[in-house]
Order: sequence, then structure tokens, then C-alpha cells
Amino acid sequence: MKTLILFGSSTGNTSDYAQKIKETLYDAGVEADMLDVAEADGLEYGDYDNIIIGCSTWDDGALQSDFDFHMEDLEEDSPNLNGKRFAVFGCGESYYDNFCRAVDILEDKFADFGAEKVQDGLKIDTSGDDTENESSAFAWTKGLAEVIK
Repeated sequence: MKTLILFGSSTGNTSDYAQKIKETLYDAGVEADMLDVAEADGLEYGDYDNIIIGCSTWDDGALQSDFDFHMEDLEEDSPNLNGKRFAVFGCGESYYDNFCRAVDILEDKFADFGAEKVQDGLKIDTSGDDTENESSAFAWTKGLAEVIK
């Protein structure tokens, strides 16, 4: 099974979590390619069985800018993701009304493209406790590894 971690990050928080998720998956026996969505022109989703998506939420519920542009491209030429599995994680700040809304948006979009969501999204509160966030991310990733092996 081939796995991709596709992330969009402006401040580095989401890319840091993408790296932690990659390492935790590797320790659980799952190798994954990692790609910044800003460099995803020509990405062949069909090459992957599992797609793990990481996107921060900006302002009051918007996708990170690189991911926003990527999604515009995908909506113009929708990929057929039937038979693919996915999960979404994202960073945001809980004092916003639309905390981590990017996770919800991307779950809906990738399901619309035909992929199967295999785990509820991970919402990381970057205004919260780092130890708690890392613990939640570790547990989420371990559970995900069991599903996608």
C-alpha cells in the first residue's frame, strides 16, 4: 500500500505535524511520501492507496492559501478517488468560531471525489497545550496506521 501525506503550511505548524505523523507511521510499519501542496502540480493521486491530508485553517474558517489554490484546480478537473482511503488533520486556534474548519472542508471534498474516509479528522489547537496536542496526534496516527496497513 502506498501512502501520501499532502500538507499545506504557512507558519510551519502543519508541516511539523506532517513530519511527526510520517515518523509515527514509519514506526508502526507504514512508509509514506510527504509532499507540500505548494509543490503538488501534476500530483497523480492514482499512485496512492492512502492519502493523509494536513491543512491549517486561516482567518475564520479558510483553507491555507496553497491548499485553497490546489482545491480550485481539483474542482476544475476532479480526480477519481474511488478505492482510495483518506484522513485529514489540521492546525487552528480554538478561539475562532470555525476552529479547524479546513479539516471539515477537506473531508467533504475528498469524499465527493470518491475516496473513503477511514478516520475522523484530527483538529490540533495551536493555541493549546503542546504536550496534549502531540499526545493526541500520536494516538490518532497510531489508530490510522492500524487501518491503512
